[in-house]
Amino acid sequence: MFPKTYNVLAVTLIITLGGIYLNADSLKLPSFLELRQFRTANNHAIYKLEEFMSITNQIGALGTYYLTGSLISIILLDLIGRVSSFQVSSLFWISLVGIYSTNIWMLISGRLIKGVANGVFSCSLSVYVFEVIPYSKKGLILSVVQWSCAWGILLKYLINYGSILITKNFSFRLSWALEMLPSIFLLILAFFLPESPKFLAATSRWGDAAKVLERIRDNVPESTGYARRQQQQEQQEQQQDAQQEQQFKLKARFEGNKSATSFNQLKGTVEKVLEEYNQSTANSSFLDLFSKKLYKNTLVGVGTAFIVQIINFNLHLFYLGYFYEVLNISDDHTGLFDMSIQYCINIIFTIFPILLLDGIRRKDTIVFGIFILGICHFCIGLMISILNNKQLMISNEDMEGTNPSSSFILAFSFLFVAVFASTVSTTGWIYSIEIFPSSLRTKGTALVLSVSWFTNGLISFSTPFLLKFLNWGFFILLAILCLISCCIILIFFPETFLLNDFEIKFIFDKDNLNLNQFDEKKSDVITLEKSEKLLQEPKKLKES
Repeated sequence: MFPKTYNVLAVTLIITLGGIYLNADSLKLPSFLELRQFRTANNHAIYKLEEFMSITNQIGALGTYYLTGSLISIILLDLIGRVSSFQVSSLFWISLVGIYSTNIWMLISGRLIKGVANGVFSCSLSVYVFEVIPYSKKGLILSVVQWSCAWGILLKYLINYGSILITKNFSFRLSWALEMLPSIFLLILAFFLPESPKFLAATSRWGDAAKVLERIRDNVPESTGYARRQQQQEQQEQQQDAQQEQQFKLKARFEGNKSATSFNQLKGTVEKVLEEYNQSTANSSFLDLFSKKLYKNTLVGVGTAFIVQIINFNLHLFYLGYFYEVLNISDDHTGLFDMSIQYCINIIFTIFPILLLDGIRRKDTIVFGIFILGICHFCIGLMISILNNKQLMISNEDMEGTNPSSSFILAFSFLFVAVFASTVSTTGWIYSIEIFPSSLRTKGTALVLSVSWFTNGLISFSTPFLLKFLNWGFFILLAILCLISCCIILIFFPETFLLNDFEIKFIFDKDNLNLNQFDEKKSDVITLEKSEKLLQEPKKLKES
């Protein structure tokens, strides 16, 4: 049995190992498609399948979420737990099919397997953070994971750049072998991660669940607005607890502890464990996401994931080479190295969510970011139309040198990356997940990520064709979509910042919120009465 770490910093460092390889593999493959070593090793057939190969990672994730959905992600999470799901995804990622591929179909199979690994890990990670990490630090942890994703993308491109210097055909295989290192470390270090208290309670491991809840909370400094609000609520409830203390005398022993436990400490522990247990054993299904009470939450979560993808951040990652063609930069060595600039920008500006996300409103941040991104798209499309070259984004054979308009386009592309990283990226992720109540968050997360991966795959596949046939009109279309998205979010989407799980459940039914809060108080009393039956070998408590 491995010792568990309950330090939030240590937990974050371990799960960020998965973030290093999360989403980066699909951004890495296009850089090899132009290399002579890569095309020679695959008999030049791979070059003809560039668009298809660039989305194989997304297809693999679709196999996890969209095609098999609950059969893999949900069942796996409930069957073996969140931490074990991390390890399963790591094993998938370590698959050697892609490295030892001798034909194009083995290479595609390797991409599909790693796509499944990305899908399993992204779902497991989101659920784990929301179930283990206190609310006051969820934004920080997810931002750090997003930051590790940005670092992973940059590191892979630098490794690719170094691979070019190797003239042998195994250069790209070496790069794919090195990318297994983070997954190997995650596979080993995951043994030291505490399991989700929700999963532990569902498997009747009461002592472990209480231990995780208490020790994780003790290792987190409460300094956010939500924590202060929660503290005030606890102070108000202390008076009610003093009156109820005379009515209930809980008697228990956790994990062989024969010493008497004080009422307040035992009450807090039992209530938390019971809450997680009740949520985990709730008779819920995917159909509940579309019930009369929660279908609006589902529409908001899925809509946010869809909007984040149609903004087309991938355009400035996958196809930045087109912008470099405008600037007459097409050499393999120079292009691959210079295309790391936007990834450096991504790393720098992802620091802002790390510092600020736990203290800012979600919806306002998303609306502001999408509005600026729409302006960037409009300016890029406008400058391309001024250049008046229908083949501008496809070829530069008839162009020589650079011009101010081309530099202007590139500058707005970098601005797009900076704004997206600092506003929409992490904020959209956490908003689309926390809109679901805890009892359905696992299933809601799988649904949201399935829509996200599905849309991501479609956008990645269609972007080259839209650029070719719409040219500058494609960017104007994206700008219009950004404007429409801003209006939809601003008018119809609710704010989730500083809301607890109960308020999230009734976020679209505020008229009945107070009545349901009163009923919830009564259900707490019932839970306290029933808790005595769940505690084994009771002992009398000493009255203070």
